[in-house]
Amino acid sequence: MVGQYSPEDIAASFQAAVVDCLIDRTTKALRTSHGATALVVAGGVAANTAVRTALQGLASVHGLRLVAPPLWLCTDNAAMIGWAGAERFAAGLTDPLDVAARPRWPLDPNAEAVRGAGGEGMKIGVIGGGAWGTALAQVAAHGGRDVILWAREGAVVESINAAHENTLFLAGVSLSPTIRATDDLAALADMDAILVVAPAQHVGSVLAAAPIGRIPLVLCAKGIEAGSKRLVGEVARAVHPRAPIAVLSGPTFAYEVAAGLPTAVTLACEDAELGERLATRLAARHFRTYASTDVAGAEIGGAVKNVLAIGCGVVEGAGLGQNARAALIARGFAEMTRFGLARGARAETLAGLSGLGDLVLTCSSTSSRNFSLGGRPRAWRFGGNLAGGPPDRRGRRLYRACPPRSRTRRARRHADHRSRLPSAGGRAGERRHRRPARPAAEGRGGLTGRQSANGLASFADCSISGACSTCRRTPASTNLDRLPMR
Repeated sequence: MVGQYSPEDIAASFQAAVVDCLIDRTTKALRTSHGATALVVAGGVAANTAVRTALQGLASVHGLRLVAPPLWLCTDNAAMIGWAGAERFAAGLTDPLDVAARPRWPLDPNAEAVRGAGGEGMKIGVIGGGAWGTALAQVAAHGGRDVILWAREGAVVESINAAHENTLFLAGVSLSPTIRATDDLAALADMDAILVVAPAQHVGSVLAAAPIGRIPLVLCAKGIEAGSKRLVGEVARAVHPRAPIAVLSGPTFAYEVAAGLPTAVTLACEDAELGERLATRLAARHFRTYASTDVAGAEIGGAVKNVLAIGCGVVEGAGLGQNARAALIARGFAEMTRFGLARGARAETLAGLSGLGDLVLTCSSTSSRNFSLGGRPRAWRFGGNLAGGPPDRRGRRLYRACPPRSRTRRARRHADHRSRLPSAGGRAGERRHRRPARPAAEGRGGLTGRQSANGLASFADCSISGACSTCRRTPASTNLDRLPMR
């Protein structure tokens, strides 16, 4: 006896309270579930006769059919899943598998436990304390959720923890007080998923020092590793082969995301179920995530658009006009699609947010670093500009298609060849393949449309159109019309 009540009485009272609570919650849910035709019950709920009977009565009141496994199967989850699959198959309902089947737990009894379950309750860590990493931490912290952000810079860690602001990279944006910054990668060991927002060229070295194990990695950096020519996803898999990989990509400027302006992105993961959980966890009122299983498409779109944005910056800085920029975007997108399909990407992904969407944004705004790089004023040429120069006395513009101070002698020789148009600076600046600029079209300053096209094609297509003695090919003129489109 417990006091004046027997254990059986206490258990019966507890069961009655559970039934009342479950019926009340289910009734409220049914009021908002318009068009429902059945009430599905499984697991321990279906194994309890009292609960099952009460739910049967509730289903009858609402004109629904109660679907539940036989009582003798309800103590075995695997048996219930098998029963549900058999029932669906008998009803002619089948689902195509987008990914190869694999166990949801490690077969090796000594292996680490699989992480990443939980959806809304997933603990999120962020690697990278720059503007984009801070903005994503702000998104992940919506609703008062705790987020740990790793930053290399001590000033960033101090300003976020003390003032709730990244004064170094995202000044003026108030951050959620639930974001905690750290300079210790070990603090991320207990996360359910980690957003990797380190620069593409440093992802490998940062991940090598992080205690990842089997924690899902969401790659938010876009690009190709310079030394190995590998995509960021390939770098991450090489460092942590057991960690599930997802890619977050799309048309995003960090400041707008952090400020709560409407944004939509693609979140690609080969594991569709994990991808849906990550997309749900990172979604916010102003931040829409579209789940996909096309990791290759999301990565390639984000990497290729960087190069095209620099080219569009060259067009802008050279004053070649909006027509030339639109042509470069369109032809670049066609090339992006061909390259993506060759690498196993899907065309619809490249035509979506992570491909065309990101391309249009990056190639059209001075807020884009790649676009701004291509169009810097000529006064900055020794800092790495790719185009510039005012008109000369006869109305001609003089451009240089490569940085004047290349890092290596071989690069300089290629720069000589790619400078199909003359460079500024008189004889001292003339290049070996110099071609005099033709007179401008009547009534208009600058180069003619055909000359502009030739210049762009020569800049973007040296290895195809021909080269100097370094490439051991015969120079040949090209234009945008000659680039094939399939």
